[in-house]
Amino acid sequence: MDSQPQQPAHDVALHTRRAMFLLIGLVLSVFGISITFDFVNWDDPWYIHRNPLVQGWSFQNLYGICTETVTRNFAPLTIFSYLIDHSLWGKWAGGYHLTNVLLHGINAVLVFLLVRQITTRHVFALVVAMLFAIHPIQIESVVWISARKGLLSSAFILLSLLFWLKRERTSRDELSGTILFVVALMCKASAVVVPGIVFVYDIYVRRRSFADSMARQFVSGLLAVWFILLTAGSQNSQTGGIRHHLGLSKLEILGIDAVLMWKYIGMLLWPTDLAILYDPAIQGIGLAIAVSVFAWGMIAVWIWKKRESQPLILFASLSALALMVPVLNFFPLTTLMNDRYLYLPCIAFFGMMVAAVEYVYRGTVLKIQTLKPQTSFRIAALTAGLVVLAYSAISIQQMSVWRNDSALWKQASQVSPELPVVQYQYALAEWRTGEHQAAITRLENALQLERVDDLDRERFNEKLQIFKTQFQELQLNAAVSK
Repeated sequence: MDSQPQQPAHDVALHTRRAMFLLIGLVLSVFGISITFDFVNWDDPWYIHRNPLVQGWSFQNLYGICTETVTRNFAPLTIFSYLIDHSLWGKWAGGYHLTNVLLHGINAVLVFLLVRQITTRHVFALVVAMLFAIHPIQIESVVWISARKGLLSSAFILLSLLFWLKRERTSRDELSGTILFVVALMCKASAVVVPGIVFVYDIYVRRRSFADSMARQFVSGLLAVWFILLTAGSQNSQTGGIRHHLGLSKLEILGIDAVLMWKYIGMLLWPTDLAILYDPAIQGIGLAIAVSVFAWGMIAVWIWKKRESQPLILFASLSALALMVPVLNFFPLTTLMNDRYLYLPCIAFFGMMVAAVEYVYRGTVLKIQTLKPQTSFRIAALTAGLVVLAYSAISIQQMSVWRNDSALWKQASQVSPELPVVQYQYALAEWRTGEHQAAITRLENALQLERVDDLDRERFNEKLQIFKTQFQELQLNAAVSK
């Protein structure tokens, strides 16, 4: 990728400020409506309403935030952010949503600064950051209050990489990057991949030796290993989510991941029917696995051949893969795929997508001799603007399913109707809104689903008995009052 001509410092500062305002404005215009949304019954109660650690500023609470896991995650700075929110907003969900939106806006600006630093291209970086800012795949990360740990961790990951991913960096840069990396770990454990990303950058972009690159990541690598060991026991609980994949071998998981990665690319290109939970097939997909593995192999060979002439392609690909590793179920998770898993990996995809479009554009539009440079630029700007506008419209339209429990699980039940946990959560939402008979019927039907296992059956039956008892009491009280 070619670099842009050197510009006066004041012009660069002016363009930077304009880009920042544009990105923040886009985020607010697309996601700002979420401040009118409620909490949802998927982790939000455990992070906020039923979490005594965020209810006050006592020493006991602060110590607990620093030492305890919450919903199978050790993320003290994330929980601390909820404590601040609770102090400011109490039980008003809009305040928590506002914090998430502002964090996403900050991350969009950081993406712009980081991509510009790596590529030295202002407009290219701005287009990538705009796609990152408004794409529908970001809805879950931004609008779901419980996804805060991803937003907060991403902010410090990006800040850390701004110091680490420099062609010429100083010891002070490396110290700052390491400190920010530790902060990112305290927000979410998936930040452990940062040393790997920096290592790849040093090897293939900065052209440093293996020994030198490894030595520079020695401390960060030790910190990552320490944090993995520290949090290894936090994911033991298998309550909730989906579990039918947990007994598969690592080789089987790898094959399924190859298929899912293509699904993710499809979602980035055509983001429709997004949901909080998906039910991807894991049986009878041998052909899909074979085709997917072959296709990824061909792409890997092509990228490897381009490593000398286009090192940023290799770096972007390996960075996206590194960011996906924590969520590819090599370490068992109770979900196979989620939109939020693409929050940072999508940056590399958008970068390569913009580069590919630019390559085609140069080979077609720019070769039309009758076009003036200004006309050509306007065509490019109009095209980029229409794409951003289209994705923004889809985000605004699809975001409405997160406005409350009922809307969220109604849509999820349409996308993944055979998932028992979806029907269970939908029943809870119906009960909360007074649809008592509908909730009981849904739980009874959920118990008949083929995918119900012993853990589900025990939990569903317990809740069903509670519902039936409370429903009978409500009916009796209504009869007495008459």
